[in-house]
Amino acid sequence: MSDREPALPPSRDWHDASMPAPEIRYSDGSVRQGELLSPSVTPALGLDGADLTFIRINYQARLQFAETEVVIESPFRVSVGGEQRTLDPEVRADLGLLLAIYPATLASAVIQPDLSLRMVFESGSTIEVPQDLHYEAWQIEGPGSRLIVCPPEGDGTLAVWR
Repeated sequence: MSDREPALPPSRDWHDASMPAPEIRYSDGSVRQGELLSPSVTPALGLDGADLTFIRINYQARLQFAETEVVIESPFRVSVGGEQRTLDPEVRADLGLLLAIYPATLASAVIQPDLSLRMVFESGSTIEVPQDLHYEAWQIEGPGSRLIVCPPEGDGTLAVWR
């Protein structure tokens, strides 16, 4: 390596203790510490068998399952009745296929090794949200104060607050 070439930063593995922990800073100055976790050690989502109670749309698509909300903030794939499309939550006029899922019961919700969130409904409909290059693609809020966030593409870890 020449003097002009920048040194590469050390690789960041999910169990590297030198990585900064994620945190949420509140307006009152308090801080809530999270942790970075590999999908293989992330706590179970606990959504299997949950009823989809409503869908909210703004610049995000929000799916409510009892006390847990799945927030989709980036383009995602949906399949309903054999029809498959890639949808963007910011293009509200195209979200009709997502609305066709409701009402539904979730058969399974799994975080894939590539940090995609895959939801399969008892009807056979599916939603898959891949990790985004630049933005938080999805998050799961609840039950209680639990928060799981899929950060922009990077080191293969999720930000988790229990």
